[in-house]
Amino acid sequence: MRMDRSVLLVLLALPAAAQALEFRPRLEAEGRWFYEAENADDDAPLLGSAAGTLEVYHAWEGGRRIVGEFFYRHDENDDSRTHGDVRELYYQQSGDTFEFRAGARRVFWGVTESRHLVDVVNQSDFIENISNELKLGQPMMSLAFIGDLGTTELFLMPYQRARTFPGEKGYPRFPLEVQEHEAMYESRHEQEHVDYAVRYNNTFGPVDLGLAWFDGTGREPRLSPCVRRNASGTFIATPNGPACDAGSNFQSAVLPPPLVPPPDYMQQVAAEIQANLVLVPFYDLWRQASVDAQYVTGSMAWKLEGVWRETLDEATWGSVAGFEYTFGDVRGSGMDIGVLGEYLYDEKDDALNVLFDDELFAGVRLALNDVAGTTLLAGVLASRDQGDMRRYGLEASRRLTDDWKLTAELRVFSKWPDDNTVFLADQDFLTVTLERYF
Repeated sequence: MRMDRSVLLVLLALPAAAQALEFRPRLEAEGRWFYEAENADDDAPLLGSAAGTLEVYHAWEGGRRIVGEFFYRHDENDDSRTHGDVRELYYQQSGDTFEFRAGARRVFWGVTESRHLVDVVNQSDFIENISNELKLGQPMMSLAFIGDLGTTELFLMPYQRARTFPGEKGYPRFPLEVQEHEAMYESRHEQEHVDYAVRYNNTFGPVDLGLAWFDGTGREPRLSPCVRRNASGTFIATPNGPACDAGSNFQSAVLPPPLVPPPDYMQQVAAEIQANLVLVPFYDLWRQASVDAQYVTGSMAWKLEGVWRETLDEATWGSVAGFEYTFGDVRGSGMDIGVLGEYLYDEKDDALNVLFDDELFAGVRLALNDVAGTTLLAGVLASRDQGDMRRYGLEASRRLTDDWKLTAELRVFSKWPDDNTVFLADQDFLTVTLERYF
């Protein structure tokens, strides 16, 4: 894999002083229950998997250090979800006014809760979690200049990571199989197009401000319905790759005499195309300007993320704006309760973005501030036009002991009549994870 070779080069370039690494392993067992699909006859709704994470770290004099995080999961049901990733492995050199890093990193941008609209550097690990919170490691070099006027960081990224998708037996799934290995790119260099980004951030009293520019291959693909490679059928063989214009395939099929085809003939062609349809990711070249800001006054935090994007086909904009108000130490219990509200709007219209194009979010965050670190976040995302079209979510975690942690996640999709989202109607799920720290 090309990313593995890049990481190896970084390792070979590290000074010999990095021999004594500190290791922090973690293991987890995960169970996912897709209870709405329990009557389906193709897959079991109760799915299990196991994963391991290894963090490595070493620092030495002169502001130098090495940071790594390696991840692997084995899933008993979905071969595509059995995967590994170098989430981080980079060398860092720091000074009073600069920081240089080279290797695989995860970079986070954004301030809002319901969606991190400006977070564009890393690719989402979609088979790990559909929330887009978990990211794949991104090969890069970065240089940050730190001063009284703020921090400006430059990013150079020689290789784009493709998004992961559930396999044929995976959940949650799209209505058609996603063939990520057939991905297409606007750039003739495909994944090896050199991307770059610039970000400035600073704090002005109660305001945290971030401004960024990204130019490169987009991380969020369009999913195009295509006829699969080597599709079976009389008229639609595609040995050189998927054919992504099903309508053209239908119209250009070789017609027998007479010139006007009989209805049963066209029905046969349509049936063959339908039986061989798959979804193929297409990655546009993407230019994006973004702003994220947070204004904190007392117990209230106002939040904003906004982007303007330009691709070959169109220019679009999107935003997430809202607030979080925290009731601290409720009735002397030590418990904090946060109330959240946000509005999401996005002009970009595709299968992966349809859940955020005109929605309202409301949520509550609970922190017990106890020894076990118990936290809970619950929220609902509702269509502004169709209020009964909602997505509910709940995340909770608690340490059982110093070495064991239990987390749970619930996702419920309610009344999704839209043609683009109706496939989610029977994919509600509950995930429970038990982690062991060493």
